[in-house]
Amino acid sequence: MKTLLMDVGNTLIKIATVGDDKIISQWPVINTKGKDTKMLLTIAFKTHHQLTIDNAIISCVVPSYLSLLKTLVRTTFHCQLAILNYQLIAHAPLKIKLNNPQLGSDLMALAIGATAKYESVIVISLGTATTYTIIKNNTLVGVIIGPGISVSKNSLIANAALLSDFKIEHYASMLGTTTLHALSIGYGYGFNAMIKGTVNQINQELQTILPVVVTGGGGGEELKSYFDFNYDDEPQILLNGLFIISQHLLANK
Repeated sequence: MKTLLMDVGNTLIKIATVGDDKIISQWPVINTKGKDTKMLLTIAFKTHHQLTIDNAIISCVVPSYLSLLKTLVRTTFHCQLAILNYQLIAHAPLKIKLNNPQLGSDLMALAIGATAKYESVIVISLGTATTYTIIKNNTLVGVIIGPGISVSKNSLIANAALLSDFKIEHYASMLGTTTLHALSIGYGYGFNAMIKGTVNQINQELQTILPVVVTGGGGGEELKSYFDFNYDDEPQILLNGLFIISQHLLANK
């Protein structure tokens, strides 16, 4: 049995094929906001048309892509497609203390993927936003949404006439001696302090010390050399959550 997993985020589109309870094929990652995104999606499905897919599930926070993906899945693989929403949570091993209809499908998938490995955890996703998904005793107890690294960089570049695109590099000194040095430590140490401070506040309120997982693909790799807190790197945690939900859906048919 093969399952197609699709994660359409505000920054990246990730698609993978799962068989025998493991990812067997990771499709090329596509930029959500590219001018040719829809064309690249169509090409990707044509490239993989020889696959035998039994079912598919999608987490999509960009509604403009949903109709195209539904069509591509059904015409390419002729399989059933599940769209992740709060109603599907009933088929997953997760308790939620939130207003379910307002919970984004990406956060649902992150939470469910996390509970497969952690009973209690803070999942930090570095994407268009920096999100914190807080799970305690297999219960989703809260979510925090903060500024994302890529959006922050893009906004600065767009509004500062003398700045162009830049890649964050690691510098030990807090005293910037070049523009790149100044930007790198501003973003690197700044986001590290923001994330670490937020985690500390969460733990203080819950009166615990939760493990931390970092995931996402929105420029977060540039930041990690500045992180001075302990965390597990889990790049596939959202896709794993989608797979778990698809398996529970099949089991409850």
